[in-house]
Amino acid sequence: MNIVVGAAIIAGGRLLAAQRAEPEELAGGWEFPGGKVDPGESDEDALLRECAEELGIRIALTARIGADWPLSLGGVLRVWTAAI
Repeated sequence: MNIVVGAAIIAGGRLLAAQRAEPEELAGGWEFPGGKVDPGESDEDALLRECAEELGIRIALTARIGADWPLSLGGVLRVWTAAI
């Protein structure tokens, strides 16, 4: 099963989200920073790594939001709140 993690980063009373440009089937949709969990990696470590790679920031995870959110092709999304 593919696990994708996302960070709902809250700073200055604002929530960071990005609008996708590609691929075409996802263009215009909104997403949180994050990405796929690599084999042998914890969800939390993957999220810290992805934010460092994508945004060049270090985050602190505060709480997991809800349960697994089903994605296409049998994957799941897991989201945490976070602070920079």
